[in-house]
Amino acid sequence: MIGKRTELNRILLYRSLLDDELVNLVCQMLDCDGAANRVKFEEYFYIISNRLIEYSRIHGSQGDVWQTYFIDLLLQDENPFSLGCECSADHIDPQLRIMALNDLHNLKDLFNLNWLNMCKSTFIRLDCNYPYFKGLIPPDPARWEAKSKLLELTGQGPEAVLEALEKYYFQFGCGLLGRFNAFRWDNGLHPIAHPDPITLDAIIGYDYQKKILLDNTRAFVAGRPANNILLYGAKGTGKSSSVKALLNLFAEQGLRMVEITRRQLADIHKITDQLRYRRHRFIFFIDDLSFEDFEVDYKYIKASMEGSLEARPQNIIFYVTSNRRHLVKETWNDRQRGEEEVFPPDSQQEKLSFADRFGISLAYLSPDQELYLQMVAEMAENEGIKMDPEDLRNKAIQWELGHHGRSGRSARQFIDDLLGSL
Repeated sequence: MIGKRTELNRILLYRSLLDDELVNLVCQMLDCDGAANRVKFEEYFYIISNRLIEYSRIHGSQGDVWQTYFIDLLLQDENPFSLGCECSADHIDPQLRIMALNDLHNLKDLFNLNWLNMCKSTFIRLDCNYPYFKGLIPPDPARWEAKSKLLELTGQGPEAVLEALEKYYFQFGCGLLGRFNAFRWDNGLHPIAHPDPITLDAIIGYDYQKKILLDNTRAFVAGRPANNILLYGAKGTGKSSSVKALLNLFAEQGLRMVEITRRQLADIHKITDQLRYRRHRFIFFIDDLSFEDFEVDYKYIKASMEGSLEARPQNIIFYVTSNRRHLVKETWNDRQRGEEEVFPPDSQQEKLSFADRFGISLAYLSPDQELYLQMVAEMAENEGIKMDPEDLRNKAIQWELGHHGRSGRSARQFIDDLLGSL
């Protein structure tokens, strides 16, 4: 069908598809003469079938599993055309569009392979159809629908596919950023397939803090000026949950979140360089950040936020949580003339200047008893727990006294304990 792969050798923009292991295996299988090399052909066929079934099990499939897999390769590919479509659907270089259309023409035969029809027309016999799974990774409904429409259009030819690809790239982006919303950094971006589904409504209390977070994030996603935010306060009060909930609320509007750990602060410039020219808006989320007075790693993030010669990208802001208001440990010695420090105020200003990089600081203080009991009552109602209100209050107070004090986390743990004992 592909023969000497003449068509594939003419691919220009989507050439990285040829580096895909499964595409290579398919090409090698098609290069075999089935009658003359039956054993090798069968070996390739069953290896590829195994990989496709595993892909379908994890990601789900829509129609023919090979074509679904191939479409995913097109959607994930980062090339001048897909990156250009991501930034603007109306100002694509005409030459890039011609090149992309040429590539789709040359990939058409490879894409149109029908796995079941192909095996039926050869000496291989299958007694059942391939299983099509919903997938272990829950699909984003909007992406799933857009990909379904794209698969439906493949029968209309490369021109229809090209138009659908342009719309998809602009709406969702390309590469991993077009497929996932949450990422962690570990010498590169790695997708988080199952982000926390928490919503702001599930965080009881702290209405003022949530409103500030919402307003700032809404402005950021809309391309307006926005501030870096520091969320500080007592443990278990919902600081991290408040940030994670923003992703679930604004992901469809182009928000992406990158989780960075303290040990990765030195890589912030690498991450920034990788994301600076992408269309999406990125929150760099650093959870539970604090430093001892002798640690200086905070200077990496301090310069990235403000003060470096390099301009901070407009599509990146920092949301940081900490139990410390100023992030860096302070001592009484910082406020008086010590034996070693000639100018103690300078040391104090150095530490405070880091927290000053955050335009907004939100305090998450431990709830009073009434708010704590309100959290318990609402969580119990949401979980369908039927209990005398007074009995519920008394048990919640006993839990608070015997465990971790009053917080949203303690309330959640108390409810989980109740559910486990019912």
